[in-house]
Amino acid sequence: MPYGTTGKEWVDNRFHTYRPEELVRLALSKPARFEPGTGWSYSNTNYVLARLLIEKVTGRSLAEEMRQRILGPLGPSGTVVPDASPEIPEPHAHIYYRYEEAGRQKNALATAGSCTTASAAARADSRSRTAPRGTGW
Repeated sequence: MPYGTTGKEWVDNRFHTYRPEELVRLALSKPARFEPGTGWSYSNTNYVLARLLIEKVTGRSLAEEMRQRILGPLGPSGTVVPDASPEIPEPHAHIYYRYEEAGRQKNALATAGSCTTASAAARADSRSRTAPRGTGW
């Protein structure tokens, strides 16, 4: 969801699917929050740029590349790349977004991004430590 969006705007538009190019244009249209090297702020923009780069170089979707290069070799059974779907399989972390509207506190449930179960992450981590080098990106 774009930075600076109000709580109600976010909730009303939380299922809108943004194209990666749209998100990059939006990010580049905003002024920098601080001079380089003088601050830090979390942003998903680099993940969006990485997705675009992966898709341009390989000619395949990020989901296909993740399945072929990461999920297939490591075998985590509880990991998915949901892409544009708001549905992700249980169990998964639930994020509750709280905002204020007309002086009242409101809550919304949000889920997004690639996700994995804790046990699948642990299995993948142990497998990645023994994976042959040079088989990645």
